[in-house]
Amino acid sequence: MRLRFLTVSVAVLCTGCDDGPSPAAAQSAWAVESSAGPFLTVTPSSVTVGERVEGMTFDFRLPAAIIGGGAPAGLYNGFAEDNSVMQIELPLQHGPDSTDEQEHASGFARFDEPVLCWVTDRACVEGARSSGQDGFWRAFAIRPNQTVQELQLAKALMDASLPGIPNHNVLGVYVPDRQRLAAGTIVRLRYTGHVPSRATDWTDRPFLTHLRYRTSLQSEWVTLDTDTGDVGALQILAGSPAFVRVLAPLDVGVQESFVIAVVVTDRTGNPTRWTGTAWVEGVDPRGPVQIEFVDAWRGEREVQIDDEGFHVLSPSLEGAGVRAVDQVVRAWRGSPPYHRLLGDIHIHTGDGGAQRKFLGVHTAGDHAALYSRTQDALAYLDQVAGYDFGAVSEHSSADAGYAFPASVADSTEFRDGGACHGKTSFPFPVDTGWWTVSQQSAHEYQEKRAGHFVVFPAYEWHAQHIPDPTDPDADWLDWSPLHRVVLFRDFADGWDLPLLPGDTLNVSPRCLFRFLELVGYGPEQALVVPHMMMAVGVNLDWDLTYADTSVAPCVRPAEYQTVGEIFSARSEDNAESPLVEQGPEGHLTLFEGEDGSETWSYRYGWRDLDVRIGLIGSSDNHSQTPGANDDVALDGERYHLHEPGGTAVVLARSRDPDEIRDAIHDALQDRATYATTGVRAWLSFDVDGSPMGSEIDVDGAIAQANVELAVAMPIRRIELWSAQAGIPDAPYEIVWQEEPEGRTVSRTIELSNPLASVADLPRREAVMLYYVRAFLDAPGAEGDEQPEDAVWSSPIWVRWADGSASEPGWPLPPLECAEPRHPVD
Repeated sequence: MRLRFLTVSVAVLCTGCDDGPSPAAAQSAWAVESSAGPFLTVTPSSVTVGERVEGMTFDFRLPAAIIGGGAPAGLYNGFAEDNSVMQIELPLQHGPDSTDEQEHASGFARFDEPVLCWVTDRACVEGARSSGQDGFWRAFAIRPNQTVQELQLAKALMDASLPGIPNHNVLGVYVPDRQRLAAGTIVRLRYTGHVPSRATDWTDRPFLTHLRYRTSLQSEWVTLDTDTGDVGALQILAGSPAFVRVLAPLDVGVQESFVIAVVVTDRTGNPTRWTGTAWVEGVDPRGPVQIEFVDAWRGEREVQIDDEGFHVLSPSLEGAGVRAVDQVVRAWRGSPPYHRLLGDIHIHTGDGGAQRKFLGVHTAGDHAALYSRTQDALAYLDQVAGYDFGAVSEHSSADAGYAFPASVADSTEFRDGGACHGKTSFPFPVDTGWWTVSQQSAHEYQEKRAGHFVVFPAYEWHAQHIPDPTDPDADWLDWSPLHRVVLFRDFADGWDLPLLPGDTLNVSPRCLFRFLELVGYGPEQALVVPHMMMAVGVNLDWDLTYADTSVAPCVRPAEYQTVGEIFSARSEDNAESPLVEQGPEGHLTLFEGEDGSETWSYRYGWRDLDVRIGLIGSSDNHSQTPGANDDVALDGERYHLHEPGGTAVVLARSRDPDEIRDAIHDALQDRATYATTGVRAWLSFDVDGSPMGSEIDVDGAIAQANVELAVAMPIRRIELWSAQAGIPDAPYEIVWQEEPEGRTVSRTIELSNPLASVADLPRREAVMLYYVRAFLDAPGAEGDEQPEDAVWSSPIWVRWADGSASEPGWPLPPLECAEPRHPVD
């Protein structure tokens, strides 16, 4: 298709070009000083998060003449032999399928989904222009003599990692074949729609657009340098104060000093500056604690609590109509038995593509043109969300030229034809060195915040299991995404932590365990955390992982996979899937499962396969704002779909700066953890004094379960569940439940031995698992609506005995390598 490009002089009206002032005006709306400023300027250069703009312009002053290459093959499909002579890369919305990319997502990192028209289709152009269509893009050439020509825009590239799919973040500018644009010509891209709701003014770097050009189709691309002033800055300002939250340790000692922080954020979670007085009630019975703000978004105060027990800290801003986000604190007489530390070990940033411009693959890093940074994501988690630890776990795609370590390359499993030699389907087309960049950036933040925040090195591995399309007998229900976060205890000299690339097909997670063994990283040094135990019945992850094979016996995943994600932003995404099997609590219990036989759920793994795995939550945040999970709108409407990520809480034996890293990793390894949907909940669950995650013997007919929950929002319901481990037909049963009034509950529940003739049972069949879950009403939830938040404990496994059992107690083998229900090898 050959296009007719429109060229007119600004001495007459350029029909449909713009809604600017009259051409007779002294200064033309199209005129740009070709000798001033950077090559690329953005107007306006300062906007507010989420603001809708009519006619934001990106003006590129050509440093050299350009010879056109002709029209695109289509507007949206992209194609390999691209004819564009200029390309702009922005984080662009590409459909409503993912919750973290919806307009009302906190930290929403994208411009509206592009709306494009052929320049010859005047009905499309006029319709989009007159209706004020969000996401509407147009391009113009403004020559030095001020004549204006409309140019074609289209999605320019195919995604190198996703065959047949365009790269969503790149738009190309097309000039008619062999037409010349002289140096000094301004190429203007004009956008109508919303700007991202991820603010830049609290970071040390504004939004800097990626742009490249070439002088002809035969020339090399020249990319503008965003570090030398070639690109004009776009500063995205936070909105007005909407929330004030107080942050404090969950466990403190009576009359021992600790630091509370008050943080002010806008409606979408961005830190926003404020001047005035903040007050915190609940610390001192004599009156609220005062913190002064002077053009700041965070203020701190050292305080102490004199009375033992739970205290609800509640912040406010003097004279500002904002919603308060409270927090509960437990004060102990003497040292707390455990320190409940909050973390998020599953975050993605642009450093997963080494911040490379025009990488050409969607799968790297943040999926949004690599604009977010590790430093900012960790700073948000630490300073804004108030967490104690975190990890940026980028997707472990292979750089060009990646080679296995020698110990792995010599293993038959990883050689061609071996069980672990999966085809890498999405390699980076270039050597980005992203894994080194990721480790270095994470370590840099660790050095800045040593003693206050712990950073773990990590990456996300995945190897989708799909049926063989060439096999006529393939079962298309044998499917699973197989996502894992590999979390290392500490950094290594030389940034040489071992990397097993993901983005492979039909490689079992058992190969990941084998890889770590071969490179000398046992469970003491590296943990493997399941993610995406998706709520679809065709997900065979548990069976694929825990089947006994020559690659790794079934005991190996039990050693490496001590905890798994029961909630993340993908829970929300799965709620939109037609394949989802939802329980009565909606998306909150998708990964947990109900009392059926779903092969994807944690209940299946715990009961049917006797998998002894604890629980954490993670955000899987891609938007530079991990931890912004529990706000609601000022008008009372719920506002809870913005990266609704989970939180990991560990029971650490110490928070001393010299011991805290090991204490956190040890708690994860011991399953001494619980999960929340993002709220700062305080939970204790033990059986006869042994904490969540334990494996214990009870020699007798009675045990005592102690449950204590405190959270700064109403508790709708709290439950204690049980099931016989390793018995597929054994039902899940509620041992105890309560609908308490208020924000705290503390109960001791007597557990009776539910198993008859314990002495006659095989050793493992005398094991019961117990876990606690609670549902909470977030501020703004109304009436009988589904609860907005939840908390899950890790299970406690109890081996009941009657005093006559002669076999030794724990540790027990995990189901003695039982047969999975749907074995796939």
